[in-house]
This record gives sequence, structure tokens and C-alpha cells, in this order.
Amino acid sequence: MPTPDDATVTSLEGTTVSIRDLLSRWGFRIRDHASVPQIRIDLTNVGLTTVPDFATGPLDDEVEVVPIALRRAAGDGTEHGDGGAEKDPADTPEEAVGKFPQAAMRVQDLQCADRVTSITPDETLSVAMGRMAEFGYSQLPVIDASGALHGVITWASIAHIHPFFVLGEIERRLRRCLGRVYDDSDVQKVHKKRTSVDELMFGEYIRLLDDEERWAKLGWPLVDRDHFVGLLGRVKDVRNTVMHFNAPALRPEQLDLLDSFVSMLRLYDPDYGVAPTA
Repeated sequence: MPTPDDATVTSLEGTTVSIRDLLSRWGFRIRDHASVPQIRIDLTNVGLTTVPDFATGPLDDEVEVVPIALRRAAGDGTEHGDGGAEKDPADTPEEAVGKFPQAAMRVQDLQCADRVTSITPDETLSVAMGRMAEFGYSQLPVIDASGALHGVITWASIAHIHPFFVLGEIERRLRRCLGRVYDDSDVQKVHKKRTSVDELMFGEYIRLLDDEERWAKLGWPLVDRDHFVGLLGRVKDVRNTVMHFNAPALRPEQLDLLDSFVSMLRLYDPDYGVAPTA
């Protein structure tokens, strides 16, 4: 089952579904490192999230699909006290060279304690990366508007999830490019039960384009069909590797392939993510 398009995901706003049902709409049966990031990315791309978070709790629990701004606003009124720091008892002043302080040191005594920065769950990954680079941090605490700590984002966790973002962008851009020129008659030549490009799988994209007449309809005269189809086949293999639950880390050449392929698609889908003007 392919990833739902943006319109389908947007239509979930305001609905209440079980976590199991939500997973099934993406073709998943369990929550793992493939399903959770993909669903979260697709919801975020259309400005949605779930309350409570679908990534926790039993699969039969229900969640509400709401705008991200609504979830953030709901946490703004939560009060939390700082409790006040307990002051150390005053010591008798003395000139005692070589003696250690008698009061226990606290976290606030560390130089870094007064310049810690954080990230909220709803901020973009690029903001988190920029903030970590700006301050020279290897990780950032994830804290919501109410002050609750959700976890920590690290460079290692970003590196692990990077392929999901790139593969998601590749599939969206590819569907948009192909959807502009291929109708249901073209689609049914590669799969009789499909009626639109959005329903095709990666292997079916390859069969759709691996035809001289259909390739000509795409209108990409500067791109060699055999070369493009070959690259698409390699991207499909990487995608299949990533989607395995115990997938190994991608090799540098596989990451380079994804980056170069998505860069090529950006040339033919420059309006991706841009809201239409009135």
C-alpha cells in the first residue's frame, strides 16, 4: 500500500481513530522505525499531529488528528513551578588555601548550566540541526510548551532517520511529476487494478517509465530514459533495505544516491511544498 497523498492525509483532520487504524492507512501493522517516522513526516507536512501521540500507548487506544498549532496552544496554559533552589548554608569566611568547599556542588555551578538551549517537538529537523551546530552541541533536549521533557535529539538519531526524509521526498516528487502527465489508461497498462499514479508502487513506476512512448509523454528531453530508470531501480533497492525492521545502516554511496536523485527531481518539481497563490 503506497503512502497516502497530502489530500488524503489532510482529510484526517478532526477525526478520531484507533492507533491500529491509523497505521493501516499507511499500510503498516506495527509501530517500528519505518512506520512511526513515515506517518509523523506525512502528518507534519500537512500541519497535523495526533493527541495523544500515536507513537505511545496500546494499538487499540484512540487518538485525535488535530492541527499542530492546536496541540501547541493546548500546552500553553499549563503551569509549572520552579520550586526554588535550596540555598546552601552560609559558611564562616576564612582564608584556607588548599581546602575544598564544604558545600556540595550543584548543577547550577557548572558553566554550561546557564546557557542550555532546547527544541520543541513541533519544530523542524533543520531548526534542530542549525541550533546544534550554532552552539556546538551533540544533542538537544526536546521540551514542549508546558515544560515537559519528551526526550533528546542527537546527531546519531538524525543520521539514522535521514533516509526516511529523503525517500519520502523522492516518492512525493516522483508522484507529482508522473501524476501531471499519466492518466488512468497509462497506469492500467502496468497494473490493471490501479487507476492513478498515487496508487503505484516503486516497481510499477519503473515499468511505467520503461517504455519509449510513455517516457516521451514525460517531456524530459535532457534526461536519458535508460539511465533514469536504472537510477530509479537502485533507489527502489535502497528503499526496500530501509523499510526492513532490522535494516543495516546505509553505506555512504547509498546515501549519496538518494541525495543526488532527489536533487534531480527538484529540477522537475520546483513548486514542491509551495502554497498556491490566490
